[in-house]
Order: sequence, then structure tokens, then C-alpha cells
Amino acid sequence: MLLDKKKVRTFTKVGAVFIALIFILAYIPMITGVLDPAGNTPAAQDQSQADTAAQTAALEKAVEANPKDLGNLILLGNAYHGQQIHDKAIDVYTRALELDPKNVDVRIDRATNYFYSGQVDTATAEGIKGVELDPKHANARFNLGIFYSAQGKNKEAVESFKAYLKLEPKGEGADRAKAQIEVLEKAVK
Repeated sequence: MLLDKKKVRTFTKVGAVFIALIFILAYIPMITGVLDPAGNTPAAQDQSQADTAAQTAALEKAVEANPKDLGNLILLGNAYHGQQIHDKAIDVYTRALELDPKNVDVRIDRATNYFYSGQVDTATAEGIKGVELDPKHANARFNLGIFYSAQGKNKEAVESFKAYLKLEPKGEGADRAKAQIEVLEKAVK
């Protein structure tokens, strides 16, 4: 049985066009953003913001009902920080520190919010207090390096980043700390 070459060519062309058409139609929704595999459509982002606002409102009510609940104060501070509402985060972390003044995590979180709100000197002072409370608190050392660097105190920043690396040589910020040290040491010379 012999195949007619004209029919085979026509069939091949039609098949190729059909497959290409299916391929294109399958990807149009992703290209246009209708189906974003990461869920980053405007509707998904709006829903995420609504969820965050609802969670924050629930935490605000919980803190209002029990203002001495350290856990909820910390969660509320973290929620404000995540939403970049730094002044409210600072206020809530301050209330948490009134309940637990030796909580280094909260102190460093408050310092970070001071930093992001442009209060670098206050952030640095808080970072120093955090390191004094727990010299082995790696994040306190790392953040203090950032605060010092922002103040142009390069020598102190290098010392802080090196202290971080002694505590966390393979930690989450190790590569960044090494890069900062390299840049800052050049600036010191």
C-alpha cells in the first residue's frame, strides 16, 4: 500500500497547524494573566490583602481584649511590620517590651522598624541593647551591622558582620554579611 505524497503533506500541514493552534490556545490564559500559575492575579492580590487586613483586625481585637497577651502583641507587631506600618509596629513592640524587656527578638524587631521609619540612631541604640542582652543573638549582630553601615560607621559595621559570621558562618545572611564586609573594609581603607 503506497501513500499519496500530496495527501500526506496536506495531512502533515493540517496536523501541525492544529497542534500549534492547541498549543497557543492553551497558553493564552497564562500570557494574558487570566491564569497565573503563581496566583499573582489582581484578584488574588486583592484577596491576600483582604486576608491580611482581616488577620490584623482580629489581632487588634485580641490585643484590645487582653492587652497583656505578649504573644498577640508580638503577632500584631509582626503584622504591622509585614504591612510596612512601622509606626504602629513600633508602638506595639514597645508595649510588648514593657511586658518582657529582655526579649531580644522583639527589641530587634522594634529596631528594624525604627530603621525603616528613618530613625537610624534609635535603631542603632536598640540594636546595641539587643546585643548587650544576648551577645550570641545572630540577627541582632547582623542588623546592628546594617544600622552602623547606614550611619557611615563602617568599622563598627564590619565588626558586627564578623560577629554575625562567627555565630552563623553558613546562616541565612552569611553571603550578604561577607559582601558587606568586603565593601565596608574597602571604604575604611
